[in-house]
Amino acid sequence: MRTFIGGHEAAGEDEDFRALFLGERDESPEQRSVRQAAARDVFADLLEESANDEIAMLNAAYAAQLSSVMIRPTADASPMNRLTDAA
Repeated sequence: MRTFIGGHEAAGEDEDFRALFLGERDESPEQRSVRQAAARDVFADLLEESANDEIAMLNAAYAAQLSSVMIRPTADASPMNRLTDAA
């Protein structure tokens, strides 16, 4: 199965994940808006799953670093809180 992001074929799952949170240089404002909405949904899902899944917790922390903007659906659901709680 091939995956496309913003009309471009993605190289692999790692590239898909990074592109979702980083975006493309030449993306239009509309493409950026759609990508960011999808990234927020993925991030929220990862945060929810991270309560019981260490990999999801690590992916959520990585997503937050990639986006360099903390997307917080709830005050105590941030990946940094999850990392401190897990330690």
